Amino acid sequence: MRKIIVLTLVLLFFTQIFPVSSVYSQALSRKAALQNETALLRVVIVLDVSGSMDSYSFGGSDLPVVIADLKSKMDDVLNSQTHRDLLEQKKQLQKKEEIVNASRVYYGSYQKIEEWYSNNGYGSISDVQTGVSDVLTSYDCDGTYNYWITIAENVQEVEERISYACSGAMSSEIRNAVLEVYPIENEELSTLIIGLNQAEEEYNAAYDTVGLTAVDDEIYTFLDNQGYYSLEEEMYNLAPSYSLPTKMDLAKQAAQILVELSKLDALSQGISSEISVVTFSNTGKLQIPLTSDFEQVDSIIQGLDTENMTNISGGLEIALDQVESAAGDGQPSIIIILSDGYANRGMVSLDMLNTLPEQANSLNTSIYTVGVGATEYDVDSDLLIELAEKSGGGYLFAQSGEELVNFFIASRQQAVGASVTSFTGSIQQGERQQAGSVPVDKDLDELSLTLSHLEGDLTMRLIDPDGEEVTTGYPGMSDQTGDNVQLIKIKDPKKGNWLIEVEAESVPSNKKSVIYTVVASQSARKITPTPVPSATPTPSPSFVEQYKWYLVGGGVCVFGVVALIAVVVVVIVLFRRKQKK
Repeated sequence: MRKIIVLTLVLLFFTQIFPVSSVYSQALSRKAALQNETALLRVVIVLDVSGSMDSYSFGGSDLPVVIADLKSKMDDVLNSQTHRDLLEQKKQLQKKEEIVNASRVYYGSYQKIEEWYSNNGYGSISDVQTGVSDVLTSYDCDGTYNYWITIAENVQEVEERISYACSGAMSSEIRNAVLEVYPIENEELSTLIIGLNQAEEEYNAAYDTVGLTAVDDEIYTFLDNQGYYSLEEEMYNLAPSYSLPTKMDLAKQAAQILVELSKLDALSQGISSEISVVTFSNTGKLQIPLTSDFEQVDSIIQGLDTENMTNISGGLEIALDQVESAAGDGQPSIIIILSDGYANRGMVSLDMLNTLPEQANSLNTSIYTVGVGATEYDVDSDLLIELAEKSGGGYLFAQSGEELVNFFIASRQQAVGASVTSFTGSIQQGERQQAGSVPVDKDLDELSLTLSHLEGDLTMRLIDPDGEEVTTGYPGMSDQTGDNVQLIKIKDPKKGNWLIEVEAESVPSNKKSVIYTVVASQSARKITPTPVPSATPTPSPSFVEQYKWYLVGGGVCVFGVVALIAVVVVVIVLFRRKQKK
């Protein structure tokens, strides 16, 4: 009996005093490791590829003198109070209920045809129209009649319109080739086309009723009387000789520089990125899903070309689907959408605002929007602003490629919680100038500076608060250079003013100077728990650690209990000995 009692007390004491490893301690170690993993940023670039993107915005301060002079005269007309008043009147009329409802019906009819083509192996409306255009041009006919032909309601109408396109030289051979691409002989498709044409007539009637036709006529008359159209024609004739970029060119350049920056950031062991590219014209189209294969993304962007209409919702819906397919791991994601006009396919603006920002918020995704054009009235700025505001993103109206690049880069940096400032300047051949300075007044995790330019060979240099130029070997410095972009990052930067200098090693021979942009972002220091090495199991709390307050505060009681047990044991032993005697 005595041995059992003593052994029990000894075992209880030693099992509580000596620690053992636990699943809980190993989980803490894994949690600390996850908190120190590098973040992954997902970016979906959504580009407008409607036909109007082939035109020019004529922005920037480096325009040739003759172009700049023409643009100044055109801007005087566009920015006149009369023109602004007419455009504002048109914008308000477009929000009338009659127009909104008629637009819903018309866009819905168009969508049904799009779905029919897709379900029956014809691709999209754009594919069908391209196919008809190819057939016409192969027979030396006018391919621009393709849209008119693809809304014909029956074979007879198709034949009549082919005859117009071919200057009366329509043959059964051309007819059959067109009907192979445009299967209007199908009764279901024919019914859908009839519905589309009826919806268009109703929309046009509503357009007349609310007074939009009259306002359009007033705008045209005013611009014509001011000589605007003559100036525009002269500008467009000169633009190719100066190799001026179209809006499509500028959009592609901005997207490519963003891709290049993502590649450089990954090389500098910074933010890892996945990028997807979506376009919209008649419909939205996924060009490439989220990927870290930046070379493939760049190749896709280079190959983009303009198409027809403007379906903003179609592109945005596909972008949100991309984010949703990758959601669940808490990583940040953003959508950058660029447009140069108003939606004339897909959802109306009101329906977009009632649904898409809410979906973005549920996916913890911000939408950054940018409009590009000659004036802000060229784009649906109300829609773009509200899409950004309702999803926690940002909005910009841009006229130049530099503005687009700056916006794309700044949106990316803001998405990972950085504080962003930017500088823009113009620099000549061989010149070295101070672009700006960045004050660092608190402990930072990282200072990041991105130089971007669309032309020339430029280099960015950094001077620290002590006046030392940041070169190879500088503590915490990373310097990566790619096509038209340079990324310098400083870990744990010193407090004080950091000076940024830009040097132009070369500029194009046909230009006196080039424009550059520097985006500076400051990332605050993240406080994370010190990770516990996972190789050695973390001991669980010992008995003393778990019950120290009992031992300290109630030590006397514990001692008393132990003493009592000891007394009882001694008494039992003595009593048994006495019995034996």
